Amino acid sequence: MRGVRGAVVIAVVLAAASLSPAAAEVRPLVSDLPRAADLAASPAGQSVACVDQASGAIVLLDPRHPGTERVAVDPPAAGQPVPVALGFVDDTVLAAVCRAGEEWSLRTWRLRADAAVEASAAMQTVALPRGDGEPAAVHLVVGRARGWLAVTGLDPLVVRAPLAGVSVGRFSARHCPRVAAGSLPVAAAVGPGGELVVCTAESGPDGTTDAVAYYGVDGGRLLDLGTGLRGIRDLAFAPDGSAVYVVAAASGSADAPAGLWRLDASLEDGRQAIHPRLVAPLDEPVAVACPAPTLIVVAHGSPERVVAQVEPEVAP
Repeated sequence: MRGVRGAVVIAVVLAAASLSPAAAEVRPLVSDLPRAADLAASPAGQSVACVDQASGAIVLLDPRHPGTERVAVDPPAAGQPVPVALGFVDDTVLAAVCRAGEEWSLRTWRLRADAAVEASAAMQTVALPRGDGEPAAVHLVVGRARGWLAVTGLDPLVVRAPLAGVSVGRFSARHCPRVAAGSLPVAAAVGPGGELVVCTAESGPDGTTDAVAYYGVDGGRLLDLGTGLRGIRDLAFAPDGSAVYVVAAASGSADAPAGLWRLDASLEDGRQAIHPRLVAPLDEPVAVACPAPTLIVVAHGSPERVVAQVEPEVAP
């Protein structure tokens, strides 16, 4: 049963119930990455990293200057681990969950200002649990105070490692959330209060519905609410904690399109609830990052993808 344990502030906006899209401008940021995948915004919001699934390279984008991009980490050699999920440890150190067959690892690189780093020149490589998990469901979360990293979507479904400066410790399931039976993590992020926030897909009487849960540092569940959406692929908070966004394939309503959604807080029968508000309809969205409170970056499209910047006309 979903509910609240103790007090937790959910970083969403109280708003009237409406599925109407907020006025938003959607502009291509990069059009030549047809296999763009996971996205991560740097802490200062100056750049967004993107996995290029076609080559295995990691590309840096400038969210305020469309068409500005460069390779940050070169494609790996044949047979070497390829990046799947990204996260910034700080503005100059990038981490990636990487996969080579059933072998998973976390790798970190110190980025160069004007040249790409060789994929083989990782600062650190830390083993992750073996598995055949779906790459799209694997996510990397860096704690807001830079004291921990978490990876979701493997087996165990949530693992965490201590982070000291740029040094990553060993991953384990200790003090990690226990996802309910029948639920699978599909997206994860860090909340404004340092919570680990996980979206899960779970089976219900009306098919698959998605929920969002907040967890404390001890792995205890603080808040668990249904989103009213289906097919959530990724989750991102505004850097000032003013809003939380997801990209989803569909909503619980048959006439609501896939796209970028904001999760607004509401009350239903006196109980806290989430109301999804469509920000922009998008074809087949797969990833989202939020480098600034009113600037969201989304990878979407099928069969070829586009990385777009979405600027809501009115800040949440």
